[in-house]
Amino acid sequence: MFNLIVAKDSKGGISKNGSLPFKCAADMQHFKETTKDSVVIMGRTTWNSLPKALPGRINIVMTTRKTAFKEAYRCYDINHLRVLLEQWPEKNKFVIGGRQIYDLFLREGLIKRMYITTVHSDCEADLDFSDFKKDEWVASDEKTISLSPLATLRVYEKINVEEINFLKTLKHILEKGVKKGDRTGVGTLSVFGNQLRFSLENGKFPLMTHRRVTLRMVFEELMWMIRGQTDSKILNEKKVPVWNDNTTKEFLEKRGLTWREGDIGPAYGFQLRHYGATYKGCDHDYSGKGFDQLEYVIKLLKTNPDSRRIMFTFWNPKDLDKMALPPCAFNYQFYVYDGYLSCKLTQRSSDICLAGGWNIATASLLTYMLAKICDLKPREVIWAPGDTHLYLNQLDAVKEMIGRNPRPFPTIALKKPAGIEKFEWSDVILQDYQPHKKIKVSMNA
Repeated sequence: MFNLIVAKDSKGGISKNGSLPFKCAADMQHFKETTKDSVVIMGRTTWNSLPKALPGRINIVMTTRKTAFKEAYRCYDINHLRVLLEQWPEKNKFVIGGRQIYDLFLREGLIKRMYITTVHSDCEADLDFSDFKKDEWVASDEKTISLSPLATLRVYEKINVEEINFLKTLKHILEKGVKKGDRTGVGTLSVFGNQLRFSLENGKFPLMTHRRVTLRMVFEELMWMIRGQTDSKILNEKKVPVWNDNTTKEFLEKRGLTWREGDIGPAYGFQLRHYGATYKGCDHDYSGKGFDQLEYVIKLLKTNPDSRRIMFTFWNPKDLDKMALPPCAFNYQFYVYDGYLSCKLTQRSSDICLAGGWNIATASLLTYMLAKICDLKPREVIWAPGDTHLYLNQLDAVKEMIGRNPRPFPTIALKKPAGIEKFEWSDVILQDYQPHKKIKVSMNA
């Protein structure tokens, strides 16, 4: 995803004969500070208006003409640009003009933030910037800045419709959910059967912003499953305590289990990599035992991407009574079209307030990983929980959540390792994640 930066006069004018129709030192200083050490993308006319390449930045010129540019890279369309940008995954990207380039990136839905300076004068201009769909953007009041008596900067954020729909689901459960008992004794408000969709295109990553989701923890738990591990102490060593309450000696005994403390039983990673094997505890070596569902999925993605059988499940009825918890997020199905990979995650149960954002992030990260390993491009995650509920001791937290305005989702890029088990946290590049402050949510074991 990209940022857009533009300066216009009071009527929207941005250009006169290929150059700025005004001079504003304050705006030029803002431009220099904002785009410093970034990638700047422009059209040929904008490039020709510059005396030289913008220093301290990576200059890219988009044009269909077969022209070589001194001190700038050339790209001929969006797809070529994406390939080119893989060299600089950690840098911010700014679209700096002209009008056709602005229109292209806005039309394709590639802009997440706009920095718009209004110079308070009426100039003669032959091109303007005034046609973006204002109902799709929100101007941040705290980011409205007077650059000088003659210029005002406003920062516009793309409205995050996908997270708004997530929060609407919380609100619907709060207002329409039915009271039900549950295994914890706390009680819930519950609805049945939901579906939400989240785009993964152009590096977009649906990491909820109404409260922080710690992607490093999501990554470590996912890799723990991918490696077939079932000892929660491995996660604790990485400071990921998500399984602590459900693997205490007291909790396991309440479930009638004799596994040692920290052992989740034949769940998640065991079913993923050793489906059908006999479980003998988390310290046992299961090499070569059972059916490797993950290997099966990767093979199909590479050799038969049109298959309707590209899926794995954590649900094994024979082993449910041996698990610390039967899997909530139990089935992942994958779909390939035109080189793009989508994923549908089905859940039997969702503690949506506490774990919904986590589950969506897990499915999204797994889709990115599989796409990277199989030379595909991520497209979409579809999240389909069954019993979707709020615990009665979470309702105050939910009310605070639904009162917040979501911010734009961050972007992500992955480095490609030798195999899916070889991913490390350092291979994950998350950019521009700006969540709201923490909200404490009760966890009911």
